[in-house]
Amino acid sequence: MQTQDPSTSSNPAQADPPKPPSILYSWRTNALSPVAGAPTRLAYVRDVQRANFEVELLLTSGHALLGFDIEWKPNYVKGEQENPVALIQLAAIDTILLIQVSAMASFPDRLRELLGRPDIVKAGVGIRYDCKKLYLNHAVHTRGCVDLSLLARSVDNARWKGKYSEPIGLARLVETYEQRALPKGKVQRSNWERLLNDQQQDYAANDAHSALAVLIKLMTMSQYMESVPKSVYYSFDVIEGTPCHPDGVEWHAENPEYDPGPPPPPKEPKDNKKKDGEGKRKGKGKDGEQTSKDGKTPQSQPPNRNRPRYKHQGQMATMTSISYGMSHIGINGRSGFVTTEGPAHPSPGYPYINDFSSGEPQAPRRPRRPMRRPKPSEAVTSTSAS
Repeated sequence: MQTQDPSTSSNPAQADPPKPPSILYSWRTNALSPVAGAPTRLAYVRDVQRANFEVELLLTSGHALLGFDIEWKPNYVKGEQENPVALIQLAAIDTILLIQVSAMASFPDRLRELLGRPDIVKAGVGIRYDCKKLYLNHAVHTRGCVDLSLLARSVDNARWKGKYSEPIGLARLVETYEQRALPKGKVQRSNWERLLNDQQQDYAANDAHSALAVLIKLMTMSQYMESVPKSVYYSFDVIEGTPCHPDGVEWHAENPEYDPGPPPPPKEPKDNKKKDGEGKRKGKGKDGEQTSKDGKTPQSQPPNRNRPRYKHQGQMATMTSISYGMSHIGINGRSGFVTTEGPAHPSPGYPYINDFSSGEPQAPRRPRRPMRRPKPSEAVTSTSAS
């Protein structure tokens, strides 16, 4: 990768934030080799012998920086145990290795050696968990790990604020420092234990290759800093699944030089939000009147017509039938509850009766016509006829 002369260029950390990318990241077109036009070689390996051969080429070529990632088959049933590591991705500036360990009878010895060498940097996002999973599945110790999220916060603190240990996604880092969009999709949740198709191979290669590209960009930016961050802030080993320093002391994501910025404003809890007038403390005023917290009496506020006055539906239905037609008792046209505050309509009209099974008001019901009493003459006639 070509770099600018520090004497003729400004500090990249002070540059304006990049515009949203419109070009997808691809390992085929984003060349990292210093040799112009040199292609990047992709090797997809499924057997132990070939894996040892390809890793040996990396060890002898003198590559000190590698992009690193792993994949495993997702669980399609909730609650199931995680599947073991299926694929290990390693990206150098001119070579990408996709080593499918799930198809092998044993873990490649040369790969175990490469992962355990502290002089070869393996950089990735969420690399602490990836290395822990490698140990749990294959008893592999990984040294020389670099967390790209912590490196970005240490080198480019002016851009990234918040908690130091909070992860930054690889897609955001690629968008920020490479001005490219990292393609994602359903392939991320595909089966990584089967024979990989071209789409899966491109996805896996892009993840490792873009991690190496971000690592190179951040290390280049650190050269322009007045005070270069200590490597202990973002680099560690994973021994027996635990991040630790080279001397074996447990490692923690800490950087005393990091500025998290102002704390975010507190969020209001959604469940505890109260409407106006609800939950106010009530008491008695000077004259013994019932008052609320704001000092207003209930008489100064409009009555709540939607408040039920009867506990049971049967009581309400009974009172509705009894009170129909009485002028001093009204029926609330919206809620269907009986009130004693006067008629709800200026004219008697037809009351609205709630359908309590659905919670929606029904159309007005026409009142039943009273039964016509027989006339005395008709009653006598019917009696004599019998």
